[in-house]
Amino acid sequence: MPAAAPGSSFIRDYVNYARAITDAPEQYHLGVALSLFGAAVADRVAIHRGPAPIPPMFWVFLIGRSSLDRKTTSINIGTAVARETTLAARFIEGTASSEGLHARLAEFPTRLLVYPEFARFLEDAMGNSYATKTRRLMMELADPTTGGVFQHSLSKGVKNQIKDQRLGVLGACASTFIQYRTKRDDWEGGFFGRSIIILGRRTGRSDELMEPNPGVMLYLRQRLDYVTTSQIPHCGGFTTLAAEMFKRWDRINEDRVTTAHHLVQTLYGRLCTTAWKIALIFSLDRGHATQDGWLVDEVSARHAILFCENVWKPSFEYLARRIIPDGEGAHLYLVVRAIEEAGSSGATKADILRRTDILLKRADEAITTLCASKRVVKCNRPSDGEEVYVYEDY
Repeated sequence: MPAAAPGSSFIRDYVNYARAITDAPEQYHLGVALSLFGAAVADRVAIHRGPAPIPPMFWVFLIGRSSLDRKTTSINIGTAVARETTLAARFIEGTASSEGLHARLAEFPTRLLVYPEFARFLEDAMGNSYATKTRRLMMELADPTTGGVFQHSLSKGVKNQIKDQRLGVLGACASTFIQYRTKRDDWEGGFFGRSIIILGRRTGRSDELMEPNPGVMLYLRQRLDYVTTSQIPHCGGFTTLAAEMFKRWDRINEDRVTTAHHLVQTLYGRLCTTAWKIALIFSLDRGHATQDGWLVDEVSARHAILFCENVWKPSFEYLARRIIPDGEGAHLYLVVRAIEEAGSSGATKADILRRTDILLKRADEAITTLCASKRVVKCNRPSDGEEVYVYEDY
C-alpha cells in the first residue's frame, strides 16, 4: 500500500476494502479516503501554524487513461460508502452554477465537490458558460477562511456571505486531457497548482477481485458517521520529532526548487502545508485526539511525507514535463483522443480526420509529433494490412 497511514482505522480499512473490489491503482483509494475524511472533520479541526488555522481540506484529482484506469469507479466506491452517512449531506455532486455553489456553502460552509467527469466541467469552463463562473468562484474559495467572512457578488447585484468556508474537490480526469488541453496558467498558481494530483495505472488483478463485503461497508459507514458528528479536541500542533522532520524536509524542498521544472516550482510552495494536513488526518484517524492539546506524531508526519514524495510529487512532475504549449495542444489532444478511442485495432488517418474534424495539415503535424515522441506507433493492422496509428498503451 503506497504510504498509507500506519495502523489507521478508517483510511487503511477503506483502502483495503476498495482494492478488494476493483483493480484501480491503490493510490486512487488513498486519495479518495483523504478527501472523505477531510470533508468529515475540516469544520472542527485544523493545524495552527502561521497567521491562520489550516483545516485539512483537499483538492484531489485522479488522473489516468480514459476508460482504463478506473478513476470514476474509485470515486464511486467512496461516494457509495458515504451515501448513507451524515457526510453525504456535505457533498455537491456534479456541476453546480456559481449561484448554486454559493448558496450551498452559505447553507453549510464545509462542502466536498464531487466530479467523476471533471474534464467535462473544464471543457465547459473554457467556453462562455455557467461553468466559467463556477470555476472562478472555486478559485476564490480555494483558501479557507477562519473567523472571517467570504463575500461574493451574485447576479443582479445581490451579495451573499459565507463564514468559515471549507471547500474540497474530488475529481477524475483523463491524462490526455490534462496534457493537451490545460494551460500553463492552470499549473503556475492556478487550478491544478493547488491540487493533489494522483496519477495511476490499474493493477490488472481482475481475477482476484471480490464482491463488496456488506459487513465492512457497514463498519466504514459507522466510522465515517462517527468522525463527521463527534467533537474533536483542539490540536496543539506537532511533537518535537514531527516538527523537526517537517523542518528538515522543507529545507530539502527549498534546495530542489532551483533545479525543478518551472511548472513544478508551484508544487514546492504547497508541499509542506499539504503534508501537515495529511499528517493531521493520519494522526486523528489513529485515535490521537483524546484531549485538548493533542499532538500530531512523527509516524503520521513520516507517512504524510512519504505520500507526497511517492505519490503526489511524481504524478505532478510527470504531467508537468508533458504539458504542451498553447497552439498545437488542442490538435494534439483531439488526435490522441481519436487514436486512444480506437483501441488496439488502431485508427487510420481517415478515422482520425472523421473523429477530430480538423484540417489534414493539422492532423499530419499532430501525428508526426506523437510518433516522434513515441506516444503513438504507426503499424499495419493484422486483420486487413491497413496502415493505422495505435496509442502506446496498446
